[in-house]
Amino acid sequence: MNIKIRKGRLKDIPFVRKLAVKSVIYGIPGTRRISPAMVQKFTWHSLADLEFTIYSPDFALIIAEDLDIGKPIGYLMLDLNQVEKSTGEPQSLIHDLAVEKEYWGKFVVDRLMSRAEEITSEKGLIYIVGEISASNRRPLIYATRRLKYKIERHQIIKVLD
Repeated sequence: MNIKIRKGRLKDIPFVRKLAVKSVIYGIPGTRRISPAMVQKFTWHSLADLEFTIYSPDFALIIAEDLDIGKPIGYLMLDLNQVEKSTGEPQSLIHDLAVEKEYWGKFVVDRLMSRAEEITSEKGLIYIVGEISASNRRPLIYATRRLKYKIERHQIIKVLD
């Protein structure tokens, strides 16, 4: 398997949208009362301006491509203009990350995250953050154990009837 990590291009956007919509169901918190189809519809609409966002100096689209088949297999969207709301410190935010399911466990996430960390450092930032649903245990465990990320805060929720 020959994986290349590269900067995203306009021609990657249909792939990113399709994978984002397909993958978003894994991150729906177990406490939410919404259908996966509604979340997928919301995700599709939330990526409507990706063609413009890709040109922002405060945004990076990182693509993992399998060179053996000549196709993208994963992506990471990185917002380089975030501020930690409690301290005011600048940071980058992993806006979204997804990898085709058949590539899970093949360290594609490691390579995408490594490139995101490099870009964050190149921008002069020392913090990179991401959000993972508490019910999405697989990436949460992977991020904290393998990638050495720390849990910084918890969000609480109460569903009112």
